Amino acid sequence: NIFSDILKHGASPTARDTAGLTPLHWAVVRGNSIIIRKLIEAGANPSARDDVGKTPRDMAVEL
Repeated sequence: NIFSDILKHGASPTARDTAGLTPLHWAVVRGNSIIIRKLIEAGANPSARDDVGKTPRDMAVEL
C-alpha cells in the first residue's frame, strides 16, 4: 500500500514540521484512525509534544 511504500522510501513517522507537529498530530487532527494506527505501529510516539506542548491526544480532546 502507499503508506508502506512511503515509509520504505525514507519517510519518518517521527518527523516534525516547523510547528513541531508530527504525522501523528496531523492524522489526529484529520480524524484518520487508519493512519493513526499505522503510524503508531511504525514507531510514531503518541506522547510527542509539539512546540506548544500538545500531544496528539491533547489535540484529539480539543476537536
